Amino acid sequence: MRLPVPEKSQLVLIGTSQFQGEFADHPLSAVRNNIHDLASVLTDANYGGFLPSRCTKIFGEDATGPDDILTRLHAAAQDATDVLLVYLSSHAVRGDAVGNELFIALPKTDRNHPAWRYWSLAFDDIRRIVRQSPAPLRIVVIDTCYAGLAAPEAMGAEHLEIFGTATLAAVGPNHRAVAPKGGRHTAFTGALIRLLNRGVDGTGPLLSISDIFPHLERELASSAMPRPSLHRSENIDGLALVSNRAHESHRMPPALTTLTEHADTPTRLTALNDLATSYAAANPVVQSLIREAVAALRHDDSKMIAARAEALLVEINVGEVSANYPRRFLAQLTYAWWIAAGVVAAAGCVLVLWWLDWYLLYAAVAAVPVAVIGYLGAVASSALFPAALPETDLEGRP
Repeated sequence: MRLPVPEKSQLVLIGTSQFQGEFADHPLSAVRNNIHDLASVLTDANYGGFLPSRCTKIFGEDATGPDDILTRLHAAAQDATDVLLVYLSSHAVRGDAVGNELFIALPKTDRNHPAWRYWSLAFDDIRRIVRQSPAPLRIVVIDTCYAGLAAPEAMGAEHLEIFGTATLAAVGPNHRAVAPKGGRHTAFTGALIRLLNRGVDGTGPLLSISDIFPHLERELASSAMPRPSLHRSENIDGLALVSNRAHESHRMPPALTTLTEHADTPTRLTALNDLATSYAAANPVVQSLIREAVAALRHDDSKMIAARAEALLVEINVGEVSANYPRRFLAQLTYAWWIAAGVVAAAGCVLVLWWLDWYLLYAAVAAVPVAVIGYLGAVASSALFPAALPETDLEGRP
């Protein structure tokens, strides 16, 4: 299982909270919170699978109409070459009493007007744009009334999509979605955000949509909310939406709590030894907390604790330097000081040969191998003296 490739994936969230037409008396203030909070958890720097810079939030009340929204969705969908995730939240209406057409309400949607469809988002148009995306993996999450109509099966056999797709719907095709009065989120999206934020016990370090769904069903059922539905192709299970915050690699080691809650030296020494063991398996966030806690103990009143904390920091730092050294070495092949060493060697060679009455052109040509030798000598010195490697962010920038 893997997370999306961030630079090749797109996250698009579409919603409307304020209405002027048929739903003017039924605003959905929770929709804006849905979009902002769901985007936040999916683009979280430590746990999410998407980049904030490749996340598009589209609010119906800020758009000029359905064409504007579909144009922006199309641009994002065409730019996605790994994963495309589209989220929809608003009121919704059927095309007619018995049909399977689903329309997402926009501010001017009003079925009393004969042309109301032109002021709504036809889900068929959204489906078509998603289907035409070059992204091999495509997910649609829809939190509206009658959301089950978005499932491929509801559109007839000719619309079925077999490979690389998933549709997660808040309710069935004949049910209304719920937005609790005064709630920050709608019922379905709120439960989804809570699950993503706290993780799922008993699963791996990554969470796929299939890992989440049974827990989402249970949480909504326990609150007497409508049952969601999930329609997916099998290969979509290899894609994770977020890292699992409940997995042991993301949990705070009990030893961290022990360090603050116990004063006796033997217990704290044991905790420090436990931290040394758990550090390598922890994620970057937990590792940072461990380093902070250990660093704070270097000046502890107990000399044994202070000494063990100092030793542990050395172990941690040596391990990280060893792990990063090859990448740092390669990243620094173009480091300016090493190149400067070659230039200085070449300049010195030219001056010496010119002083010995060589023609300047011949001296310059003879200086080229000297420059290469000077550069390689500087590079080789870094292998003998790792401390000479400049600090870098591993992308070649000191």
